[in-house]
Amino acid sequence: SSLKKRSESWEDLRKQVLGFGEHSTRKSFYPALRKRLQELERAQAALRKSEERLQLALTGAGLGIWDWNLKTGDVLYDDRWFEMVGYAPGELPSCYETWEQLLHPDDREDAVHLVQQTLESRTPDFTQEFRMRHKAGRWVWILAKGKVLERDEYGAPLRACGTHLDLTAHKEAEEEQRRLLAQVQHTQKLESLGVLA
Repeated sequence: SSLKKRSESWEDLRKQVLGFGEHSTRKSFYPALRKRLQELERAQAALRKSEERLQLALTGAGLGIWDWNLKTGDVLYDDRWFEMVGYAPGELPSCYETWEQLLHPDDREDAVHLVQQTLESRTPDFTQEFRMRHKAGRWVWILAKGKVLERDEYGAPLRACGTHLDLTAHKEAEEEQRRLLAQVQHTQKLESLGVLA
């Protein structure tokens, strides 16, 4: 009786998985299974190609990725994310506190607050600039973008993802431009006063 129930359960499962109706025969089982496996292989190949294109785009854009599982507290940081702050992949703990501890003290409160607002559904996503400490001790300017991708039935966040872009060279160029502009304005002022001739 138990064996009969098991075989009936297997038959029901086979019908569900392969989409057979009551009039199916064993002869049609293997071709249908082969067809389903081929469909699955094509879908997996398409997924691999899509992942490759995404990785190429992210690499080309210089973006680092973070993926935060809020249930476990684990954060997946990709290789580029680590590289921006001078560390080897996996050299720092894979948790939210790693990011928070690397933040510049002057930027920490605002950065953490904006992330919390996003988690609490006050904003759909966030974009912010802040500084993070590089392993060498210098500060790296980061443009961060992120959003909550999954919430439970009560609206509590389950997963958040985002990107980091190193803005340091851009910020340094802006600072140099401001310095040169101030120098030109100072020189023009001295010329207008007749100090420089």
